Amino acid sequence: MEFRKSMNPNQRPRLILGLALIFAGGLSALRADTVALRDGTKIEGTIVKQTDTRLVLKQGGTTRFIRMDDVASIAKGEHAVPDPAPPPVRAVARPASSSPLAAPVMREDPIANSTVRVFTTVSIPDVRKPWAKLPPREETGSGFVIDGKRILTNAHFIEYATDIQIRGNKAGDKIPARVIAIDTSLDLAVLKLDDDAFFDSHAALSPTPLVPGTRQIVQTFGYSDDSSNVTVLNPSVATLTFAPYDAQTSGLMLLLNSEIPPGSSGGPVTQGSVNLIGIACCRSFGGKKFSYVIPSSEITTFIEGISKGPFRGKSMIYDQLQKLENPALREYLGLDSTRHGVVVTSSVTKDGGSLLDWDVLTGIWTDDVDDQGTVPCGDYRVSCRYVFQIFSGLDQMDARVIRGGKERRLSIPVVRKRQMLIPNLDGSAPSYFVFGPIVFSTVTSQLISVISTSEQLEAFLGFRGSPIVTRRTETPSFAGEQLVFVPAPFFPHKLVRGYGDPTFTVVKAVNGIPIRNLNHLVQVIRDSKDEFVTIEFFEKYAEILVFSRAEMVAATDGILGDNNVRSQGSADTMAVWNAK
Repeated sequence: MEFRKSMNPNQRPRLILGLALIFAGGLSALRADTVALRDGTKIEGTIVKQTDTRLVLKQGGTTRFIRMDDVASIAKGEHAVPDPAPPPVRAVARPASSSPLAAPVMREDPIANSTVRVFTTVSIPDVRKPWAKLPPREETGSGFVIDGKRILTNAHFIEYATDIQIRGNKAGDKIPARVIAIDTSLDLAVLKLDDDAFFDSHAALSPTPLVPGTRQIVQTFGYSDDSSNVTVLNPSVATLTFAPYDAQTSGLMLLLNSEIPPGSSGGPVTQGSVNLIGIACCRSFGGKKFSYVIPSSEITTFIEGISKGPFRGKSMIYDQLQKLENPALREYLGLDSTRHGVVVTSSVTKDGGSLLDWDVLTGIWTDDVDDQGTVPCGDYRVSCRYVFQIFSGLDQMDARVIRGGKERRLSIPVVRKRQMLIPNLDGSAPSYFVFGPIVFSTVTSQLISVISTSEQLEAFLGFRGSPIVTRRTETPSFAGEQLVFVPAPFFPHKLVRGYGDPTFTVVKAVNGIPIRNLNHLVQVIRDSKDEFVTIEFFEKYAEILVFSRAEMVAATDGILGDNNVRSQGSADTMAVWNAK
């Protein structure tokens, strides 16, 4: 620090005193408020609002909303400049950038800085009109930067996106992005940006294996409403569970005690200042909203999997397991009180190297299975099926069983993707075929989602014994099996006069030939030499439809034109139809 030569020496003591007071005031301004949570976490910032139920804490451009029930104590910092303030000292010359007296600048929260808002335009196939798509709609969610100059987010608002853009925290411009990896079962997707310069100022977040305990506070980062700033919420953990993500895949979920905004779905979840423990999810199932966290272990499995190519799925077993708590059941199996495990009641495979019916699964790798079928996972116990996913790169898992009263060690083959009778479209369009005024398509999980929104419709289909309900969780009975159904009412035409609406009925046979899949139905109709085509359905009380084959063929083109249907069928069915 330099003084101008013209300064009166008698002024120097006053100047030094003034500088000391200013410096003290600057230090006071730097003392932030400290909020201690009940789980031991401490959060620093500036309290801008406090009520009986909620506290609002500002950290630079980030705003945290904290429930007062979660707060253990509050330590207020000193924000006022000491009084009396020194008079202005015009004789001081100091560079603004290097002086300790410069106004304090609040540091950007590194988690918030790495959190982005994701904007998508999605065009979803209409499973009720498989030749068309639903009107495009705008979706928003959150995401965050990960290693490799990539962004991790949820898949449910990325699937079927025709346009994707991201925007950083407190930023104005959007940056175009594209999907490079996606798995709808795990609800995870990875994006790449058109401009990698974004990552120069937005650091990657790395997942940690930390699993918070019940009632511990976590922080969710994301965007709500139309805000350009990250919103931080502090929900508490209800429990950790191992549950189905969909019909094909199960995994760990951290259930939360409170809802998070849908716009925060895809954002990072932390405990403490830097521990990334998972990704937030907010989804609707059956008309109900669910908020949960996909833990870091699931993220790591996905990221490591896509590093080797397309994600193959997680290691799973699908044998049915039963608890071993009933005394009569234990006695029947000849088990004393020192032996524990679960009973295999229905094995997927029947060879001796795999699990068999009535095997007692007692351990997987080094983990012992208890009589409820659980193993330790941090402070929790979860389904033993979870252990099969820990070593996701292996095709076989070591297990211990009791078979016929004797202990054995097995190498159990694992399954990556379970082939379901009712599959997921996985980003593709549904197949269909139009024959006269009737449309045929295949039952998919997307159709199940539509049906699940109506309890009355589900009950009606169940009452009629529809395979859409009765076979929902089954695997194919033979290779290539599909459920072929009528997705929509008849197109208006005189050929259907007197028939009822066949919507949601599943085709059983055409001209007495059992239908294996949609392409098989097209082939049967194509090769039929009969004058009439008869169509039977599985449902109780369903009508048998009879049409003149020649009249149906002749009417098809006109029906397509009248109803603005571009093609008689999807590419796969038309390839069969035209292969005469």
